[in-house]
Amino acid sequence: MHRRGWGRSLINKAALSWDRFKILIIIFFATAALILHAQKIGPGIVSNGTTSKTWTVERNGPDQPHDIPFQAYEVQSPQGVSICGSALKLGIPCDDVCGNIAPLLNHLSVHGKNTSKPELYFVPLDGIALLRSSNVTLYEEVLKRTLDSVYNGYSFMRLGGASHVLLCLGDVCKNVLLDVVKLHPMGRKSRIIWVGRKGHMEGKDQWACPDRAIVAPDSLTQALGLPNPTACNVNENQLWTGVHDLLAILNIMFSGINRWQCGRGKWDLGDVSPSAGLVVDREHKLALCPIPKCGTTRLRMLLRRMTNQPNWDSFDGGVIHLRSGLEVVHEKEKLLELFQDPSWIKVAFVRHPAARLLSGYLNKIVYSKWYSMIDPKQKTEPSLQQVIDSLAEVSKSDRLKHLDEHVRPLQFFCGFKDVRYDFLGKTPSMGDDLKDLLSSLGLWETYGASGWGKNKSMSILEASVYKAPNHSGSKVDEMLSDKMLEQLFSIFHRDYELLDFKPLDIGA
Repeated sequence: MHRRGWGRSLINKAALSWDRFKILIIIFFATAALILHAQKIGPGIVSNGTTSKTWTVERNGPDQPHDIPFQAYEVQSPQGVSICGSALKLGIPCDDVCGNIAPLLNHLSVHGKNTSKPELYFVPLDGIALLRSSNVTLYEEVLKRTLDSVYNGYSFMRLGGASHVLLCLGDVCKNVLLDVVKLHPMGRKSRIIWVGRKGHMEGKDQWACPDRAIVAPDSLTQALGLPNPTACNVNENQLWTGVHDLLAILNIMFSGINRWQCGRGKWDLGDVSPSAGLVVDREHKLALCPIPKCGTTRLRMLLRRMTNQPNWDSFDGGVIHLRSGLEVVHEKEKLLELFQDPSWIKVAFVRHPAARLLSGYLNKIVYSKWYSMIDPKQKTEPSLQQVIDSLAEVSKSDRLKHLDEHVRPLQFFCGFKDVRYDFLGKTPSMGDDLKDLLSSLGLWETYGASGWGKNKSMSILEASVYKAPNHSGSKVDEMLSDKMLEQLFSIFHRDYELLDFKPLDIGA
């Protein structure tokens, strides 16, 4: 939807701190742009339980492409961080340090930008690693800020980091894996992939998922002239082969159940107390945090089907929400066990705060006539503006967390402030997200592809699941004014920050 100036102002404010960071990097490196010039795969480790084996991909022949589809990908390059340019600025010959990493990033950037829906994200760290030997304090600051910007983005949160690849291949990268583990939670409790060189894998055993810390294929390092680069240029054909070999490995690591492969029995989450009530399916090791007004009816139906509950597709609200037969875990000790165990897939679906508030208003206040839902003194139907004004007053105290669950801020559900989920979907794309989740677990054909709808002939994407009266999806533009959106951004600002919502990207 299109909104006027206040929305653009909010976006500018939200981006201000990162812009300042970019300026800082530009100052330190004296350039704002990357200086980018134009058999069998080596080992990487994957485990199944405690047994390790090697990721391998065979080509049809030494010079033939792989018979697999490559995922769309994108480079999330730290802005203003130059590779060889930074080395030269520090007085170090390019070929002594960067080892032709710049052409690799150029190759990835050019070909990655040709895709419209990225599924893999590369985060190159060579440019930052160059700082390590000259200014450790600055290096750690820049590294942590870069990792923060990735960690707090929705593309990372959506799959708990399983779609992201930290890449560091130059001679300066020897200790960076261990630095990431020490400096940032993404290295200790996410499914992010690390790609490094042989001899540069110190700290692999401390990586959150050791099976996802892999050695770059020999064809790639050889194309880059590593470990003994002699010049800042490469053979483009060799580089293409090396990149494809890497993508072939990553494609397998990202496909199906491999996406969740970890190789660690337990994560140390530190001093956290998850405050979520999780609905669990022990057979499939799936745990759901149900949030009202975020597609919970459909999600509970799905879990009831997966756990073989009678009348799993009943539209009776009492059956779905109160007598579902589903196991719910509330005890903090048991919740912590679930969150620390990477073999459990923790799932949550969220909704834009403005759209969720509108849905709660229409369903609970207008249709169900619960006029005192927010203001106990309210005796007649309040307007939407009155409800938002009441919320603004409530937000001045600590009463937001005590509101009814249908309008309570998302920050008070699911322990979002303390823990991360393996799969974080959003309601506008719920159908596609559910198909992606079930497919990755090998459950789509059994529980999602058919058996839904009145005649049991539809998929979960096609079936019409209970739609609340006065459905809010078609009324967002009609009922939410610019003033209301600005107020809601202020009231729910922590939700916007925690879950990477954009003020204008409301959806339904």
